[in-house]
Amino acid sequence: MELRGRGGLPGAAQARRGCALAGPAGADQGYRRPYESQWFWEAFPDQHLDNRPYRIFFASGDYTCSVARFTGTMTGTLRNWAGDEIPPTGKSFEVDFYTVALWNDGQIVEENLMYDLVTFLKQLGLSG
Repeated sequence: MELRGRGGLPGAAQARRGCALAGPAGADQGYRRPYESQWFWEAFPDQHLDNRPYRIFFASGDYTCSVARFTGTMTGTLRNWAGDEIPPTGKSFEVDFYTVALWNDGQIVEENLMYDLVTFLKQLGLSG
């Protein structure tokens, strides 16, 4: 199985970056908003997904599962859909990043991405 389409952004975020979608409730439907991935890049511009080689990688049928190391430093403001902003902490994170992908004809057709949010928030000083 050839792994194509694996670029600089973690997983599916690569395909979503820069797309337009409807704004929040009550907003003009022509309103263009960045996706979460853009906000994440602004908050963590040095983020890196170390997947060469993956820490763990295995396949079964049309599915692959992988574990990589995800790192970065919060040097920018983190925004969310509600309009809230979290100021930079200057702290770094290092967590495992998990991917479960469904493949069809050598292409990823579905991808689920996960990481340890509790450890991520604690390392950034955003949670007790």
